Amino acid sequence: MDAIKREHVLKAVEEVEALMEKGEFPREAIRRHDLVVGGKKYPPKFVLAIAHRLAVGWEPKCTDIDSKEALRTLKALGFKVEKRPWSEF
Repeated sequence: MDAIKREHVLKAVEEVEALMEKGEFPREAIRRHDLVVGGKKYPPKFVLAIAHRLAVGWEPKCTDIDSKEALRTLKALGFKVEKRPWSEF
């Protein structure tokens, strides 16, 4: 995750937005937290998996990404991460 930069995450958010508009959303992207960018909410590990591909050339599965590491990485890059209410699971 060290190779991921803020610009990789922002580009990944664009890709996730496009996938969500098409209704393509991997089941493993179900989450307890939201990455908040521009007032919109995104699945942190899914965004981080795509950002990883953009940074180093291969995309891990969401299930292979440690949740705590993902949240730590996103926060360190200056992104807002919110815990989802239990009612949304």
